Amino acid sequence: MRALRAFESLKEPAFRFFLGNRLFDGAAMSMQQMSNSFLLYLLTGSPVLLGMLPLTHAIPYLALSPFAGVIADRLQKKQVVLLGEVTSMVLALGVALSLTCGYLSADNAGSWWVLMVASGLNGAVTSIVGPSRLAMIPDMVSHSRVTNAIALTRMMQTVAMIMGPALAGFLIDGFSFELAYYTGAVFYFLSALLWWLFVPTTGRAATGHGNVFSDIKSVLVYIKHERLLLIVLGFVMCLTFCSMPYRSLLPMFTVDILKVDATHLGFLQSVSGIGAIAGSLVLASMPSKRRGMILMVSGVILGLALTAFSFSESWYLTLGLVVIVGIGQTGQMILPMALIQNYTKEEYRGRVLSFYGMELGVSSFGASIAGFLAAKMGPQWAVGGLAMLMVVLSLLALVFVPRLREVD
Repeated sequence: MRALRAFESLKEPAFRFFLGNRLFDGAAMSMQQMSNSFLLYLLTGSPVLLGMLPLTHAIPYLALSPFAGVIADRLQKKQVVLLGEVTSMVLALGVALSLTCGYLSADNAGSWWVLMVASGLNGAVTSIVGPSRLAMIPDMVSHSRVTNAIALTRMMQTVAMIMGPALAGFLIDGFSFELAYYTGAVFYFLSALLWWLFVPTTGRAATGHGNVFSDIKSVLVYIKHERLLLIVLGFVMCLTFCSMPYRSLLPMFTVDILKVDATHLGFLQSVSGIGAIAGSLVLASMPSKRRGMILMVSGVILGLALTAFSFSESWYLTLGLVVIVGIGQTGQMILPMALIQNYTKEEYRGRVLSFYGMELGVSSFGASIAGFLAAKMGPQWAVGGLAMLMVVLSLLALVFVPRLREVD
């Protein structure tokens, strides 16, 4: 019975097509992110530039996120997402073509700017699309299934995360970087096609009142008075800042510490998805109780696993630790979104989710700081230090923030 409950949102046809879109889009995105970071490090050998790559993603993301929430609340969400899918496909093709024509190469010093620009434009697209896509979930499933639907969405993204980096590593080592980018563009095309043909128009396009800035001001006032939302947003920003930088520095761990190649890098990223899938299934099966407590415990688990990962020099031990990291990240990603979806009024949902989505920008700032720290003290202390800080913050929240600890 519990296993069946884990998949109860699949009874909704609209949600099944939604998940199919997330599979193709997530695979393309994870392929591109892995290829970008690995190619940049091979071209430059610079941990500072490696840390700056996610920063170029973060700046437009953070700048546009509040406006993206207004777009999600005012415009038809399906059209917003479709435009974003097509734009992502074009960006992947642009990088692929720059490789094919020979411009982006080690022989052309400074050509790495192409990867930086592509990362920045992807950040802009993701910031605009994210709130619209997430705000569609409560329109597709019943209120009681929102946590289940978000957990299944996360699980599908994890499947994509397993498939994408592994496929990218295989294509890079077996063929070329450009084939990895061309394949990612094909996945974006399939994602857009599925969205256009089969994902129904849900919700409504609101006309809105006043200008865009008044809409942003009104949601800030709303969040200020809804203390639970403010606490959830603040806590998840702290966890994200401390935990996500490890992914951007994985090429350094792969090349300099573990002494393995792109295929192993892709496999390492994919293995973390095993823990994430297990965690997603557990959360999808659980009733909506003590979600705040589980969120804080997830922060402790994630921090401890990342600390051990940072100082491991064994390939097999690292694989096992990355599985635990995936479990911890599942709680960090699913539970805050579920709480926000459940405790936010419909007319504010897109705008509140846009502030939640800014956690991706925060993670990029964390990655840039980790990159500078890695240049000074090495990647192990850079990632491990932030992980230890996360453990401390999570334990402090468990003790001193009862409002979050007791929320269902």
